[in-house]
Amino acid sequence: MAVTVTVYDAKIDALFDTPTELRAYMTAKVAETVVVARANAPTKTHELQRSIGSQYHGGGRWSVTASAPHAKFVHNGTRPHLIKGRSRSMLRFFWERVGAVVYLRQVNHPGTKANPFLTRAMHQVWGR
Repeated sequence: MAVTVTVYDAKIDALFDTPTELRAYMTAKVAETVVVARANAPTKTHELQRSIGSQYHGGGRWSVTASAPHAKFVHNGTRPHLIKGRSRSMLRFFWERVGAVVYLRQVNHPGTKANPFLTRAMHQVWGR
């Protein structure tokens, strides 16, 4: 599930029908937003960073999107939830607190704190 931040201003919508200095400025600011979002994104596998990009939709509308499958969960966080093994199988993972590989039928995941890297990038670049 992708996470998208859209930059849109209806007042200047008509100015983007042809290339102008304003459109070039906005394109540069959106590109800067992508760079800052990639710098703010978690780097465990770099998949999330590589999935961040921008698109111009016409009429003064751009979007900056993180399309990695886990982007929504990183950006918005998760609530505590139960994780079960698929088809009655066991979960196998290294548990740092125990210091060993453990096998369990289910675990109570405590949830994850939100990391709104796209929103933070937008505020850093656009100053809002």
